[in-house]
Amino acid sequence: IGADITRSKCLGFPYNLATDFTDAALTYQYFDNGFNVVNANVNTGTFNVIGTNSNGCKDTAQVVVTNFPKPNIGADITRSKCQANTYNLAIDFTNAALTYQYFDNNFVTTNANVNVGVYNVIGTNSNGCKDTAQVTVTNFAQPNTSAIASGNDFNVGFANTFSVINTA
Repeated sequence: IGADITRSKCLGFPYNLATDFTDAALTYQYFDNGFNVVNANVNTGTFNVIGTNSNGCKDTAQVVVTNFPKPNIGADITRSKCQANTYNLAIDFTNAALTYQYFDNNFVTTNANVNVGVYNVIGTNSNGCKDTAQVTVTNFAQPNTSAIASGNDFNVGFANTFSVINTA
């Protein structure tokens, strides 16, 4: 059925042993530690595969399954922005070895510039392994910019009153 092989997969996802054994003239059995693996989908470990042809002749191969390193894009974060502006999610995710996708309510946003909300960011490495983080974007409190002019006094919403001096 072929030589022994080593395969890697992303952490948290199974590897399908049947991917490597596709000869339709053979039936396959997968064993782990002497026990029949009911399903070809496995996690990490060493597995023995037995291929049997229609005459009952058998051949074996060993498959070692390991995990690729998982990318780490960081912890969940909260960011604030001025109300009239958008926030660029890409500022917080700068690892050039990863590609990023930004999701809001399970829809991919067309760019990283967003308004207030909760966003899920997925970083994917060259092996296809993924990590996620959540970004909550809020608005800073708006400053009180109301101004009341009274004579030569100009109140800008602070505890102090300023005088406007006309020098013309």
